[in-house]
Amino acid sequence: MRFKRIDRDPDAPVAVTAVVALAVGLFAAFLFAVSADITSNSVRDVRAAYGGRGEPGTVTVTDLRKAVGRGSDSCVGTFRPDAGGPAREEVRLHMDGPCEIGRTEEGARLVEGREGPFTAGDHDRAFVDGNAGGSVTALILMNLFCLGLGIPFGFFALALAAQFATTLVIRARRRIGGTRR
Repeated sequence: MRFKRIDRDPDAPVAVTAVVALAVGLFAAFLFAVSADITSNSVRDVRAAYGGRGEPGTVTVTDLRKAVGRGSDSCVGTFRPDAGGPAREEVRLHMDGPCEIGRTEEGARLVEGREGPFTAGDHDRAFVDGNAGGSVTALILMNLFCLGLGIPFGFFALALAAQFATTLVIRARRRIGGTRR
């Protein structure tokens, strides 16, 4: 049994295909960028929580910021490095137990905040006693979401780009050689 070859329609709307491929590709790139940003911040936090990264020091709770709406309260304090140097104010603290003003904990690890295009990781954070502050959950769930959507959208964008390129080649051949193939 011989299969009949189905050719692409050379008169397909090229501009629409290009715009859709670009939009889908940009959305996939956005999801990949969000995943990379979340991963870099979460991995830094988890490593600091378990003593593998960050500047060691002592933290003192100075404020408890109530969450508005849903969410958890933020414990804020001062971080003093073990090696000396200036103390850092307004550091978000992640530790087990109650957040009581005046509470002091040794063995904290500081992760300096850095600007990221998609996350709120621009504040300094200190971790005590292996409390990763939800970073593991964020790492897993957000990557499942972003990559779960990003990979299919990325493949779809590649397929549309291939269709776009094929249509352009067919049109060019038709103009040059006067043939339909």
